[in-house]
Amino acid sequence: MKIEKIELFAIELPLIDPFVVSYARYDSMPSIIIKVTTDDGIVGYGEGVPDEHVTGESVESTYHVLKSSIAPKLIGKNPLDIERIHEIMDETVYGVPTAKVAIDIACYDLAGKKLLIWQKWQISNVKSGQWSNPLSPQQQVYI
Repeated sequence: MKIEKIELFAIELPLIDPFVVSYARYDSMPSIIIKVTTDDGIVGYGEGVPDEHVTGESVESTYHVLKSSIAPKLIGKNPLDIERIHEIMDETVYGVPTAKVAIDIACYDLAGKKLLIWQKWQISNVKSGQWSNPLSPQQQVYI
């Protein structure tokens, strides 16, 4: 499994109830949505909500660092090797936790979906009397 494509979406998420903190009231939250597609067609989603008061990141800066720095370095990498994904992100850029968490969540989403697909395959093959492990060591999740 390898990352084939990373798509970014900057959205304004309306809130049902306002989010109020000491320095502001938010009726909506800016958010970055990440869509990671693998070479075997599995799609994982992640989200990061930048807050300049907390992390120093804005929607614009988060989007830019993902698009120009982090995402290009992750194309072709195994999203299930989450430790290596973090190493690549840390080698690429210092800080930017909102950008990195969006990628992290998408990788865990992919891992969960891959495991669910494998479990369904496993159950159907056990019932049919066939059995083998379809996951190579490179496809296993390393945490």
